Amino acid sequence: MYDVFLFLLSIFLDDLHPLINNIKFIIHQAKIGGPVQYRWMYPFERFLKSVKNKVKNKARIEASICNAYILEEISTFASYYFESNVNCKQRQPPRNTEGSVNINEQPISIFNYLGRGSGGSKRFLTSKETLVAHTYVLLNCPEVDSYYRTFCTMNVGVDLEEIDCQFSSWFRSKVLQDQRGVIDKELSYFISFGPKTPTTRYSTYFINGYVWRAGDYGSNKSTMNSGICVHANDSDYYGLLEEIIELEYPGPCLHVVLFKCLWFDPIRGTRVNDTYRLIEVNMNRTYTKYDPFVLAQQAIQVYYSNYPTPTNDRNSSWMAVCKTKARAKIEDIWTNEVVYQNEYPTIELYIPLNIPLYDVNDLSDPNVLNGELDGLEETGLHGSGAEGSEDRESDSDISTNGEVEDREDEEQSGDDIF
Repeated sequence: MYDVFLFLLSIFLDDLHPLINNIKFIIHQAKIGGPVQYRWMYPFERFLKSVKNKVKNKARIEASICNAYILEEISTFASYYFESNVNCKQRQPPRNTEGSVNINEQPISIFNYLGRGSGGSKRFLTSKETLVAHTYVLLNCPEVDSYYRTFCTMNVGVDLEEIDCQFSSWFRSKVLQDQRGVIDKELSYFISFGPKTPTTRYSTYFINGYVWRAGDYGSNKSTMNSGICVHANDSDYYGLLEEIIELEYPGPCLHVVLFKCLWFDPIRGTRVNDTYRLIEVNMNRTYTKYDPFVLAQQAIQVYYSNYPTPTNDRNSSWMAVCKTKARAKIEDIWTNEVVYQNEYPTIELYIPLNIPLYDVNDLSDPNVLNGELDGLEETGLHGSGAEGSEDRESDSDISTNGEVEDREDEEQSGDDIF
């Protein structure tokens, strides 16, 4: 019985050995190649499927594919010359489009940024939310920087949080005092009154190629569109999007969209995984300061994954951060400084060119210059007629002798052939 057990165990281990090697290879491949969605074959297989769908004549498969592909290329090329009122495939808006530019709402500073909301409803903010949101808008508006520096200089030694709480009221009184009697009011005058009530709340918002959805909308879904990252004070803050709010200020159509977020602790709740070099956040450690709002145009979308972790525990509160790329956006900043190919030769060749230089300020009229050259040619012909005739005779003798020698060489080569 013991021998039978050892025999079965050996068979099991033999079958398990290739599986272990495959697992090791997959782990190594994941470390080297990174996320699999950037290197798998599914895009090419989908392209091959679209090519196979072009087949209409199964007796001539290749010709049918070529004919359909050429027809598609021609129609695509011709669609660029259609009139603006003609709808075609090339003019369809992208999936995460921000909408068209509104002529009546031109971008002013941080206001009226291009974006599109969906599922709007009205909501009244609390006094605390209104103060914090309005202060954040003021601190991120370039037109208010000089006022904020002046207020900080006046309150040296005061806590920064206390300065932020009192700044909006001081800013309003200061602007009203400075622009009293001014007919053409500046932007600072309109935003000093604060946002209107009620505000607009969206369930979905499209901006910068991202689609954002509040946390309650996607809580029961497998996809995640609420992970958010903001770069501020030389560090990254990670959190979850809770609410999308649009504020409207009095004046010439001033709108600004804010994201209300739940932030994770950037010190105790954020770390870098030494094994996979991934940033991890602790979902149970949140940021204590009440500063939930950010501008929608400042946000970068991320998603959180509970794998891999050091202990491979799926119930762990630590989750890995993966940054996503916006649709139809190309990164123009490359951090890799390694040059893989020299586009220009490193060897410099010096080729001297004997090109005469002319003074552009001393150029004669072309018609006069041609006339002078014609006169010189005529005088040269009449003055050196004898010399010219002798030269022509010598040239003719040389050419005649050369022709005779060429004929003799050809006859000799012909004799050698036969």
